[in-house]
Amino acid sequence: MKDRIYIGWTPCFRNEPVIDRYHQSEFIKLELYCPVTNNVMGKLEYLMDQSQEVFNKLTNKKISKEWISSDFCDLMLNGIEIGSYGIRYHPVNQSTYIFGTALAEPRFSEALTT
Repeated sequence: MKDRIYIGWTPCFRNEPVIDRYHQSEFIKLELYCPVTNNVMGKLEYLMDQSQEVFNKLTNKKISKEWISSDFCDLMLNGIEIGSYGIRYHPVNQSTYIFGTALAEPRFSEALTT
């Protein structure tokens, strides 16, 4: 994969209808961002496969993929979504990019203990 992958560590704030151990109104997330111009689906699958491999090594557990749509997929640990990956188009600068969750806390830690 020759495209650059950028990473950002940021707080996230959500208006969740239900707050529980997996859904928080605020959390911290390490996010992946990769602008792409060709072979977009192949690059999405590559990014997901690499993330899945890292999670497998970190946890020694089976991380599964759950496709939500043709361009959006979640990685699951113990039935809990630990990462979302997809393709988006930005209309202002007319660019396509891939996004993905490298790590979201406390959800990842909670999924480990489930």
